Amino acid sequence: MNADGANGVDALTFLRALHEGAEGFVEFRVKRNGRMGQEFRRLPLDALPPLPADGDCYFGVCPRARRKGDRSAVEWATCLWLDVDFKAFGDGAAGAAQRRKALGGLAPSIRVATGRGEHWYWPLRELAPVAEACRVMQALREAVNPKLDKVSDPPRILRVPGTFNCRGGERLPVQVVDWRPARRFNLGDFEGLGREEGSADGENIDHGVYGGRGHGGMSLLRGPLSSLSSLSSLSSLSVDVQELIRSTIPTAVGQRNRRLFELARGLLGVESFVGRPVGELVPVLREWYRLAYEVIGTKPFDETLADFAHAWARVRVPLGVPIMQQVVDSARRAPVPAAVGGLGSNIEMLARICVELARTQRDGQFWLGSRPAAKLLGDVGFREAHKLLSLLVSLGFLEVVTPGTSLKTAAPGEKPKATRYRLGPVATREC
Repeated sequence: MNADGANGVDALTFLRALHEGAEGFVEFRVKRNGRMGQEFRRLPLDALPPLPADGDCYFGVCPRARRKGDRSAVEWATCLWLDVDFKAFGDGAAGAAQRRKALGGLAPSIRVATGRGEHWYWPLRELAPVAEACRVMQALREAVNPKLDKVSDPPRILRVPGTFNCRGGERLPVQVVDWRPARRFNLGDFEGLGREEGSADGENIDHGVYGGRGHGGMSLLRGPLSSLSSLSSLSSLSVDVQELIRSTIPTAVGQRNRRLFELARGLLGVESFVGRPVGELVPVLREWYRLAYEVIGTKPFDETLADFAHAWARVRVPLGVPIMQQVVDSARRAPVPAAVGGLGSNIEMLARICVELARTQRDGQFWLGSRPAAKLLGDVGFREAHKLLSLLVSLGFLEVVTPGTSLKTAAPGEKPKATRYRLGPVATREC
């Protein structure tokens, strides 16, 4: 349906289309008898709160994860939006229409007239992390008119179609004027969208002065969207990466960090990703996050990104390569730490192995028992290996984080556990 028949779209139809595929709640702010109240309705919507005939009514554009209206309750975006005030354009509504047409294939799918302007909406094909959606909207605002209201805050509320804009004592209808909800977008569709260089003052924005590149006349600018990618689904990734993502999705709360480390190890084994900065891996991580979201306990994307960046900076062994063999190979190539130099080949090798083991772990802590240590060294018994580990602790090269247990000291029914170590001050000074 286009603008000719869009006025028949009611509020419930509008909101269902905008929040398609989302879970949680829709927040409503309804003004009755001069007072603004807050209400929530669970998604998918089956009914609306009573809408006032003579008062303002707003809804939360992003679904709420819980019955709260602040930033903490907003995690996903189902659409992009702009609050287009006609006063921001030199020639009012005509100027806004010109800028909208200049967007070409990126023009909004839904428009709602608010009396003094319009709300523009771009429904998304898939839920998007709200922080990424906000960055895209900042670029959209810059492309259309940087004088527009900065509405890309996650808990933003906008007017509900079918109600009235009563600000200033007037009673202006709020209604849908363009309705094409099936026309949906990926965040990557907006990559590089921006203004021509030289129009930073915003004056040319009102008159549609753009170059002939990009979507419908828009120019491409290395700006806020340069870190985004069109990799918005598994189908955009190689088969190997698709399988890696699926195989590292957590199955229970508490597995997120370990699975992120496995994802980093897996990507280290993909030749095209080796040596790339973490910013270039964000599209892959975003797909992992989308699939893992329902399971993980830590919901904010930025925390997952920070933990993945930490793992990516420290991962040394590709997934599928036996870690211990890789550790031994790396240790043989590594220089002998000065703290144990000249104390004997076995302790020198064991010290290098411990350094490499610490590097494979996100927190630098690793488990190592006497028998595994003996196997890594190859030509000593487990009792000798135990003495060598104890010597490294005495020298300050290692510190015990969690003491191990033996058959004699383990609790009834429990298996013996290896000792958990970290590098001591002597080792950290060198490494």
